[in-house]
Amino acid sequence: PRGRALAAGVVFLALALLAFVAPRPGVDNAPASWFPEDAAGRPTYEALLEAFGGDEVLLVEISGGDAPGLLQLTKVAGESLAKAPGVKRVLGPFDAFRSQVETLADPELGRGAEKFVGWVFKGPLNTTMALYDPDAPRSRVAAVLVPGSTSERLELEPVVNSLRERAQREGRGFRVAGQPLVNLELDRAGAEIEQTAMPLLVGVCVVFLLLLTRSPRQTGALLVPVGLVVFASEGLLGLAGVTSNLIVTVVKPLSFVLLLATGAHLLVEQARLIAGGAEWGLAAWGSARAKRRACLLALGTTALGFGSLATSSVSPIRTFGALSATCLLIGAPALLILLPALLELVGLVPPRPRPVTAQAALSGATSEPESEGRIGRLTAWIMGGAARRPAPWTLLGLAVIGLGAWGATHLTSQPHAIRYLSPEHPIRLDYEALDRGGAPLAQVELLIRSSGAPITSEPPLLRAVDAFVRQVETLPGTRGAVSLPLLLREAGYRAAKVDDFPADFQLAEIMERQGAVLDPFRAEGGRLLRVSLAIDTLGPAELRALEAGIVNAFQGPEGGLAGLGLSLEVTGSYPLLLATQDAVLATLQKSLLITALLMQIVLVVALRSWRLGLAALIPNAFPVAVVLGTMALTGIPLDIGTSMAAAIALGVAVDDTLHVLCAWQAGQAASVKSGEDPLQHTARSAGAAILLSSVVVAAGFLAITGAP
Repeated sequence: PRGRALAAGVVFLALALLAFVAPRPGVDNAPASWFPEDAAGRPTYEALLEAFGGDEVLLVEISGGDAPGLLQLTKVAGESLAKAPGVKRVLGPFDAFRSQVETLADPELGRGAEKFVGWVFKGPLNTTMALYDPDAPRSRVAAVLVPGSTSERLELEPVVNSLRERAQREGRGFRVAGQPLVNLELDRAGAEIEQTAMPLLVGVCVVFLLLLTRSPRQTGALLVPVGLVVFASEGLLGLAGVTSNLIVTVVKPLSFVLLLATGAHLLVEQARLIAGGAEWGLAAWGSARAKRRACLLALGTTALGFGSLATSSVSPIRTFGALSATCLLIGAPALLILLPALLELVGLVPPRPRPVTAQAALSGATSEPESEGRIGRLTAWIMGGAARRPAPWTLLGLAVIGLGAWGATHLTSQPHAIRYLSPEHPIRLDYEALDRGGAPLAQVELLIRSSGAPITSEPPLLRAVDAFVRQVETLPGTRGAVSLPLLLREAGYRAAKVDDFPADFQLAEIMERQGAVLDPFRAEGGRLLRVSLAIDTLGPAELRALEAGIVNAFQGPEGGLAGLGLSLEVTGSYPLLLATQDAVLATLQKSLLITALLMQIVLVVALRSWRLGLAALIPNAFPVAVVLGTMALTGIPLDIGTSMAAAIALGVAVDDTLHVLCAWQAGQAASVKSGEDPLQHTARSAGAAILLSSVVVAAGFLAITGAP
């Protein structure tokens, strides 16, 4: 007893220090945190950030009402966004057409001025970006941001909300969209898991556990070690110096349900021992001894499965896999040492007496918890019926696995994180409305580099680049491109009302005089040009086709721009986010394969039976196949979140299968002495706990399906 108490105290102290003393991790849902480390375009993207600052765009659209008032609000929007933290530059009507817009914004001068200044809005710049449409009337302001922290992004919200409130007071339409706002919503979603979804999941699980076990002492004792491990996950992240995000936050509910499911086996076994006449405390430690092999195998194998995600090139998934595996491993001493000690401790307080029915008294079953007896009989009936007719159930399992294999090859990828938000979410409504209106919300960055003379000093090269950009703008899925040649054409239009470059002898003077306007699109002394290509919200296959079209246009007949000594690199946060989707799919497939192989090796070695290892194949693959088949049939896309569903299903399945196989082996050994049917022993020992924990865990997960 003294050694048990000492071991339990050490486990409790270690978990408590991790849960309540260790530093807390930060949160980072920025696009760059999701990019695969081995993505081909990542070095180019980092070069883009170094040369030009960033490519995250926040777009504000204001519409309706009188034109002077609309333009005045547009001016305030541009000035407010320019002062916000993390904003690199702002481009709106006042930045592009200052004198003309100031004239129109004046209530007195603006009357009738449209026929004198309206021509400027028909030039190449406004045609491409639609910064101001006097006929609507409608204006747009685009803010380009550099990568920043969550706190910096939060400071954008008061600015946007103030503009929205003013627009509403004036009776104008106001829409705003962009990746920075989506990132903030992902941060809030992670916080909601912490503050709302996780407590709700725990609460529902506790209620169902109490209803099924009818033992507050057992339920309370189980929640302590499980809760400590869940809270210790944050301490582990903090000590490792790793940030959390929307996916890493899922480790908490995942660890909770998996450890709760394993702990349910210990509670059911304790109830069985008590029913056989054992004292409460000794039954607690006896359940740990009886189930330790199955628990260690289940937790270890599941940890290996989730640990395989740690090989991913996507940092959040790698962190998710490593942290999940660690939590499951430290859950072993928490359940096998701390839980029995707590059960023994709460057993010192006698339970409230419950009435004993006459039937129970006559049968001598007063010591067996009624719920465990009912669940045991139910699982014995289910498993017995299946064992008597194995062929149809085996065929059903194989058919579902076939469906899952088909589903795995027919999954679609989620093209944008905006789809994580519900269809009624204000940010998603604004995004989709702007997207339908032709606003450039997704973009690809093209970097054109000269190995020789600066491109900006060679008018023929500039014209060749302009011809290339114009050709790219005609490709399917594109909406226009902003580049240095476009701005030069705009300068030519202002001078002669013709969409063309100014005279060659004027170019050098214009590029020197307009440096502040042109610098966002040139670097390295003019040897590097940036082209920001606005595109539709494309999927991975569509984007690859567009990239191929861009490359073909660049190479062109007779070598194209490549033959003129120029090189092209395609990059941007949007292509890298789609590369993340491909990496997630590859990680999912690799993880499931590695987990299946590891599982079979562990099963065969630990159980010393290749037949039992083979028998585990179908039940372990069954829930994974259900997940993949359902996603394919219902059109649920594969994204960072849904890719975890199959891994979670496999983790639960492996845990339950190992408990069944270990109980089967124990039942075979016991049948030699007692003559008890091994299947009945398995049903009452493992089947009852599986059914109990499945109901509890399913109820917990169903409780959070209303999350936005």
